[in-house]
Amino acid sequence: MTVTLKRNLNQADKEHILKTHGRNCFATGHTIPDGEEVHFDHIRAYSLDGLTELDNIAPMCQEHNLKKGTLALEDFRVKLRLDEFFAGGDR
Repeated sequence: MTVTLKRNLNQADKEHILKTHGRNCFATGHTIPDGEEVHFDHIRAYSLDGLTELDNIAPMCQEHNLKKGTLALEDFRVKLRLDEFFAGGDR
């Protein structure tokens, strides 16, 4: 489904995205708890010409959405894996 939207999503668009993906953070797949705000993020960043289309928007937790910045989703996932690897230190 390719529907071009304005940069902001309305409630119906958000409900459609949640119905499609559930309350799962698109960055890692973890469940976003009911009390936590769901952010709606461009899979391909808006700043990198990612269109505001329903199939380019995914739910994310606030923490990951803020950390992702303008990275493409796959680049952000690599960054998360590298951060986790280097946080372990030298074993």
